[in-house]
Order: sequence, then C-alpha cells, then structure tokens
Amino acid sequence: NEITKNCLKDLIDFDNKIFFEEADYPAEQAPPPLKIADMERALSRGDSIFGLFDKDNKLAAYYWLEFKEKLLYLGTIAIQKDYYGKSIGEKIMAMIDKTAVENKFNKIALTVDPLNGRAVRFYLKHNYLITGFKRAYFGNESPNAHRLWMEKSMDQIYDFENTEKKIYCADNEATEKAVNDGFIGVKLERDIGGDNHKNIIVFRRKISSK
Repeated sequence: NEITKNCLKDLIDFDNKIFFEEADYPAEQAPPPLKIADMERALSRGDSIFGLFDKDNKLAAYYWLEFKEKLLYLGTIAIQKDYYGKSIGEKIMAMIDKTAVENKFNKIALTVDPLNGRAVRFYLKHNYLITGFKRAYFGNESPNAHRLWMEKSMDQIYDFENTEKKIYCADNEATEKAVNDGFIGVKLERDIGGDNHKNIIVFRRKISSK
C-alpha cells in the first residue's frame, strides 16, 4: 500500500526502530532521524513510499522511491527483523524493478552503509554494482556516515577483467580510490565471525557491455 500523510508518524517510529534500535552497524554510520517535514516534502515532490503489512495490518517493511530525471533512486528499504528470511526483500526488489520498467528507467541507484554487510550482500545478489563512494553523505551533521553508491542497469550486461582487488569494507580511503580508478564492486566476502569491519569487497574493472 502507498503511504499517505496520515501514516507518517507511524512510519517515522518504525524507521527509528529499524535504523537506531535494531541496526547492526556503528551509530555514527546511521542516517539522520527522519522528520515529518522530510516525508511531507518527499510526497509533495512526487516520491512514492510503499508499506508492506502483515495479516494483522501491522507495518512489516517499507520502501521509498525517488523519480530522478535519468534514474529511479531507491532512498530506503526498511524491514523489521521479525520478517527477515520471509522473502519480503525479494518481493520489494521485484516491485522496484517493475516500477523502473513501467516508468521507462534503464537504471536504478541506491546508497548503502559499507558496514551494513547484510544489505550490501543483498543488493549485490540483486545485480546492483558498487560504482561510487560518497563521503559524509548526509552532510556535516553526520560526518562519518559514508555510503557506497550502487547501480543496477536494466538493459546492459557487463563483462569484467579477471584481475581482482580486494578491500576491507571499513577501508574508506582504499574503497574511494578503487572506484575513482574505475573499479566496480561485484562481490562481498563476509567475515565468518560476523564482524562487518572485516567484510571484503571484491572489485574488478569493467571491460565491455552487451
């Protein structure tokens, strides 16, 4: 269901729970808390915010889409932990792809915390590639909230060189240099001990598209 202005307070409470109470990455990496004014501006400019509800009509997840000039931007996906592993993420990604096709976008983009290993792996699984690095993405109020920029092409398939460059997710300088040098993140190797700082991004150079 599409979220309306009447539901914004409940949505913000849900968002705060996901990104501040249940987050499994450092607090300084978190986005600024959402405000009703932010959501109202988003709806006024034509963004779409969709909620997925359980059988008791409680919010289980939501996602936020911004319709840019040349791409569809996925601003947020938030899923309550109780619903992990129940294919809600898969349903959301399918709906986002459908929206892109219906609106004739050939590219979808998003940003994600490098230390949110679960999310990075999820997006890579769904054919998003790491193509950029954004320092202090939310501005001076969140100077350590760096983000990976990821893109999914709806109409191209890429080939890559065999040579790999492996970089720890916590190594912001090396990650930034790699993408600036034309490398693209194609895979995540997660730390077996569950330490997101020790997750490794595998980068390769793109050599062609089909």
